[in-house]
Amino acid sequence: MSENKQPHVLLLISDQHRASTLSCAGDALVQTPALDSLAEQGVRLENLYCNNPICVPSRMSFMTSRYSHHCEVWDNSDSLHSHIPTFAHAFGLAGYRTVLCGRMHFVGGDQLHGFQERAFGDVCGGYLGTNRAEYRSRGFFGVRESIENAGPGPANDLAYDQGVTANACRIIRDHEETGDPRPLLLVVSWYSPHDPYRAYRKDFERHTADNDSPKIDPRGEKLHPLLTTLRARQDLDSLEDAQLSVARASYRAKVEFLDEQIGRVLEHWRFSSFSENQAVCYLSDHGEMLGDHGLWAKNCFYDPASKVPGIMVFPDEFSSGKTEARPASLVDITATLVDIAGAPPLPASDGQSLRDGLRGEETWPSEVLVEMIPSDGNVSRMIRRGKWKLNWYPQRDHEWELFDLENDPDELEDLSRQPEASQRIQELAPLLRKDEWSPQACQRIRQKQTEGKRYLSQWALATIPQDPTMFGIAAPL
Repeated sequence: MSENKQPHVLLLISDQHRASTLSCAGDALVQTPALDSLAEQGVRLENLYCNNPICVPSRMSFMTSRYSHHCEVWDNSDSLHSHIPTFAHAFGLAGYRTVLCGRMHFVGGDQLHGFQERAFGDVCGGYLGTNRAEYRSRGFFGVRESIENAGPGPANDLAYDQGVTANACRIIRDHEETGDPRPLLLVVSWYSPHDPYRAYRKDFERHTADNDSPKIDPRGEKLHPLLTTLRARQDLDSLEDAQLSVARASYRAKVEFLDEQIGRVLEHWRFSSFSENQAVCYLSDHGEMLGDHGLWAKNCFYDPASKVPGIMVFPDEFSSGKTEARPASLVDITATLVDIAGAPPLPASDGQSLRDGLRGEETWPSEVLVEMIPSDGNVSRMIRRGKWKLNWYPQRDHEWELFDLENDPDELEDLSRQPEASQRIQELAPLLRKDEWSPQACQRIRQKQTEGKRYLSQWALATIPQDPTMFGIAAPL
């Protein structure tokens, strides 16, 4: 590649993919040949974290390279302000054709946020009040209901993902055949393996005999209040073990279905001229607890929920077949992609480009920050620095959780109340506040936005505004 020639960039995104549920990450119960092959061509990021383990906040942090409290997207009801630049704007400034094909979970009237084209819509409605339209295709809502309805059978989200794949392949072919001189940024984003835990029978039947069990927290009555609250909210204690096993089997089947979709897109990409000058990246917006700690889905700092798979391929610069163990987060991936494109750095970015570090230099982010800013007021933040993870819950009696991830990778032994932990907490705690982060300030801003969001939601439900980006036929909820 000549020094000034910009690579075509293929960004592959999934929803709720647990970082460990990849065969190249050591999971013997799944087969992910497409992603394994991609990892062999580039670098697999073994400790990549989202910056908020909830769909919309995570995606908007990634789009902007800003933490949730900086882009003011707190939960799935929040819209990203259109005046905040995204990596799509950055690529456009660098001369790219920018295309989004599939899901991004934008909320509100701006369904582009810097993309020049949106080739295939989203699985859910974009307006407040209609953004749960995806659940019409299930007939149920919530984690418990997803588990109760787990198993083989068609689901609209699977058909949606196949549509994403077909349209992505079309874009690759058409961009080459038309001779468009611009470098291409193609973002292909699927819904899988997000619940519902339903999979095509051919995929599901490969996992009916899976023999596995989740990592159950041994603390008993000493459980952190967060675990107690989440377990009560999910209401899973009365479910049979057999139901949970079916849901886990369905999840793995959906991961393999996703891998098949990724493989089809990569096949078209490799047989195009783009592969001669390319950068390819795969990631997810957050993970999936899958029963660990007695929890499902996300909304917590434990690694199964907050860690995501990450693969970066840039043949002219990055080594192939390498595993990078140093922790990083999605805001860093954003900064890296902008760097690779030769675009101006995003203003107010919280991320650091990993480009030099992935080329073998020592430069690397010193820590990872993850936060949750829910409407119930229990604002919290997590830091990962080296082998240590410190979770801070300012409004709870049990304020800290401290884990040594080198010796306790399953996070089953909270060290925060041991005498020797005091010094470690004193070292890490100031870093949680280093960017003037304040739970009180976050909550004040959230409260100011609540009345306006409620008003907009009532408007959307009353008028059912036309939503051209939603997959399928719009209908009243």
